[in-house]
Amino acid sequence: MSDATTRHWAIERRIHYPQMSEIAPSPDGKSVLYAIREPLMTDEKSEFVSHLYLATADSGEPMQLTFGEHSNSSPRWSPDGRYIAFLSKRSGKANVYVMRSGGGEAWALTRYDKTNVTALKWSPDGQSLGFLMAEPPTDEKEKARKAKDDAIQWDVDFDFAHLYVVPFSVGPRASSESKQITHGRYHVVDFEWFPDGRRCAITHQPNPGADRWPETRLATVPSDGSAELTDLALVAEGGAKPLPSPDGLWIACTTSDQPVHWGGSGQIVLYPIHGGEPRPLTYTPDGHSWPIAWSPDAREIYALDVSGVTAQLWALPATGGPGRQLTNTSLLKS
Repeated sequence: MSDATTRHWAIERRIHYPQMSEIAPSPDGKSVLYAIREPLMTDEKSEFVSHLYLATADSGEPMQLTFGEHSNSSPRWSPDGRYIAFLSKRSGKANVYVMRSGGGEAWALTRYDKTNVTALKWSPDGQSLGFLMAEPPTDEKEKARKAKDDAIQWDVDFDFAHLYVVPFSVGPRASSESKQITHGRYHVVDFEWFPDGRRCAITHQPNPGADRWPETRLATVPSDGSAELTDLALVAEGGAKPLPSPDGLWIACTTSDQPVHWGGSGQIVLYPIHGGEPRPLTYTPDGHSWPIAWSPDAREIYALDVSGVTAQLWALPATGGPGRQLTNTSLLKS
């Protein structure tokens, strides 16, 4: 028996095995960005670090874009494919950086030193980027922390994540000024731009607590922060991702069945932004699907259905009719 057949998948091998994630095809479909997570183990450090790579669809030859001992993640193509935005911890906290898609030195758009940026997304016109971030501590909180008078009250003190927008600029000498779009005692779970860039769809819950997902709601907000939220519905879904339609008239969002139960079941529902009855789409075999994208003509929603140990793609008609399965990974041979 060869050595290859007797080697075990031990924890040491698992730690050192590179893990690929965050795959992002370019707008023209000719290249793909992705992140590789690898261990950084020295006398002083023992942690995982991720770096960004770029590969072309024709050759597949990878080119490493980021280097060093600090993680880089969440690669995002600009709408015209000329720039790559990503999050990097090279300054300590995760901040927004941008580089040209052809390579070269990256520059910072944000420079927060007390909180991390998450959920980075370009605006449709490529002139700004939206992101989520826990509100930086106030001067009062900082003063209390330094005085060691910073006790946290259980179920009272929370780090609420909110939506921010930062203008895009090429190689600024100073970081751009971000604008906070949402405010208040609620926690933004996820967001997505509307096609016209004038609004964002968001999902939010009362606080970041893991057991508050049954109270998750769907809303819209102007992307310039000029008005408060417009509430649309209770979706009661942990990690719900809103997905506006190409014409901007509907939002697709996974919604849990009522009453909510921890086992989890639900379906994708289309919510009209100008009022009217929501439109539930057909159930997928697992009874719980996630919207990935709309078809360009807005007639179908592409959805992910996870059943057993496989995941399949489905096309669900926006009219609510029967869906059609697009993939069948169970037929793949090992």
